[in-house]
Amino acid sequence: MVATLPAAVVPAAGASSRMGRPKLALPWGASTVLESTLAALREGGVPAAVVVLAPAGPLADWEPPAGVHTVVNPDPARGMASSILTGIAALPAVPDPLLVCPADLPALRASTVAALLAAYAERGGIVVPRHGRRRGHPVLISPRWQARIPEVAGGEGGLRRILELAAGAVHELPVDDPGSVRDVDTPEDYARLLP
Repeated sequence: MVATLPAAVVPAAGASSRMGRPKLALPWGASTVLESTLAALREGGVPAAVVVLAPAGPLADWEPPAGVHTVVNPDPARGMASSILTGIAALPAVPDPLLVCPADLPALRASTVAALLAAYAERGGIVVPRHGRRRGHPVLISPRWQARIPEVAGGEGGLRRILELAAGAVHELPVDDPGSVRDVDTPEDYARLLP
C-alpha cells in the first residue's frame, strides 16, 4: 500500500447501552449525531471515512454521505479497538494521517479538524487535541504508528497504548473546542450538548 490523503476510521458499533436507545441516529440540528460528526471531519479536510457498524444494528439501512463507506465489525463485543482494526482493514491504502474519531462527537468543530491536520503536516507522528486538561478526538496517527496498532489493540489500554509507546512523537494541540472532548453516552450528555 502507498501513502494517501487523510482518512478517518469512525467506530460506530457500540450498543448505546448507557443511552438506552440508538444514540448515533438521534437528531442533531438538521442532521443526526453521527452525520454531524462526519460533517466536521469532511469540512475540516478529511475526504474519506470508514464507519464501522455492528451487524444488524440500528444503522444497517443507513445511507452514508459521499466519501463515507461502511464496514461491519462481526464481533463488536471485543471492544472499540476491534472496530478500529476492522476500519483500517477496509481502507484501500495507508492514509497519511489516519484519524480515529468516535462517532458520537456531534459538537466537534471542523476548524478543530483543520487545525489538527495543519499541526500534523508540520510535525508528523501523532497529534491529539487537548481542551483544558483533557485529551480529545480525533487522534491523528502517522503511517509509522498505524503499523503498531494491531500489536497493541488486543491488550490492555488499546489505542492508549500506542500513545504511550509513541510518547516522544505525540503532539498535544490546545483547542478551544469542548466538542472535541464531549461525547454522547447518556441522555444527560445529549441534553447538555444539544445545539
